Amino acid sequence: MKTKAKPKLGELKKDISTKQIIKLIKATADELGLPMPSRKALMNNLLPTGIVMPIIIEKDDLQLWIDREYIAYSNIDEPNVKYVYATRGHLNEEIRDYGTLSKVPPCILNSFQHMKKFMAENERKYFVSQRFFSSEFEDGRNVCWGRKL
Repeated sequence: MKTKAKPKLGELKKDISTKQIIKLIKATADELGLPMPSRKALMNNLLPTGIVMPIIIEKDDLQLWIDREYIAYSNIDEPNVKYVYATRGHLNEEIRDYGTLSKVPPCILNSFQHMKKFMAENERKYFVSQRFFSSEFEDGRNVCWGRKL
C-alpha cells in the first residue's frame, strides 16, 4: 500500500480544506453578528458533490455570501464587496461574467487585483484576507484573529 508523500520542506499549500473554510465562515459570521448556516446547508454547499448555489445570509443592512469558491460580505446598499476567501477559479469566472476586465467596476477590479497579487506572492490557488492569513491558519490550528474558534 502506497503512503501519501510528505510535503517537501518549504512547499506551500495550494488548496484550502473544507474545515478551514468553515472556520473562516464562523469567524466572519461572528464578526458581523450574523448567524451561522446549518451544518446540513454548509455541507451541501461546500462538498464537491453538493449543490452549487451560494448561501446568502442577511441581517439589517449586511449580507454574507458563502460558497465553496468564495466568502464575501457587503452592506446591502453598497456596491463594494469585501472578500474573506476566494479561489482563482471564482475570480476568473467573475471576470468572464463581466465580459472583459474593462467592464468590471473599479472597486471590484481593485479587490480582484489585490487577491490575485496575494495568490501570486503566496503561491496559492486561493485568497484569504490578511485578517485571517497567519501561520496558525496555515498549520490548521483553530485560531483566527488571535482567538480560538
